[in-house]
Amino acid sequence: MMEAAVTLPAGPSAGLFAELGGAMFLRALRILGDEAAAVRCAETLFVRFVVYAEAPALNERTRWNWIYRVGTSYALRQVSGDVQPGGGGEAAPWGQGRTRGGVSLPDIKALRRMDEATQSILVLWVLERLSANEIAEVLGLSEKLVRQRLDAAASAPGSSVIPDGGAAGDAAHPSSLALNRDRTDHVAHIEGCAQCRAEIDETERLAARFAREVAP
Repeated sequence: MMEAAVTLPAGPSAGLFAELGGAMFLRALRILGDEAAAVRCAETLFVRFVVYAEAPALNERTRWNWIYRVGTSYALRQVSGDVQPGGGGEAAPWGQGRTRGGVSLPDIKALRRMDEATQSILVLWVLERLSANEIAEVLGLSEKLVRQRLDAAASAPGSSVIPDGGAAGDAAHPSSLALNRDRTDHVAHIEGCAQCRAEIDETERLAARFAREVAP
């Protein structure tokens, strides 16, 4: 695979990029499935974030809200209809064909037609495998609203993005995010699940590599 070049911001922004760039990169990578495209996406998002960060109301919650909402929307817009599904690995549990990030191309097209808030909710539900309660906490929304959006997406004509009928049972597979290794309610599952272990190891590998490349 071709090594992606990273253009570092100059001055004090380099430290902020090291802190947030990895999160933006991983968000884009899980959607785009291509490291070079994800790096370009993260760089563009960071420039936009620096402008947004001047807002006086910015805090830790709004930072992550911004990354999920704007990052999801922007990354989805980068996917063109001629992206080739990645090979290898287990078949995606929804849709037919997929990018290496795990999202089927028909599902990407469906997501792009939705409003920005719903895009963020669905990506967190399907890709990150968070529960409705966790999504509400991350995005600063009510759990009721999150469930309503999930159920609406599940009942939409021709929808395959939500394969299990919405948020009714919250039966999503435990999150494969590396941060969940420290969650006591997921440790037992993760240690015994080959899929979770493989996804966590790969996420940590990419995060470590990206951190080295963007270090000030």
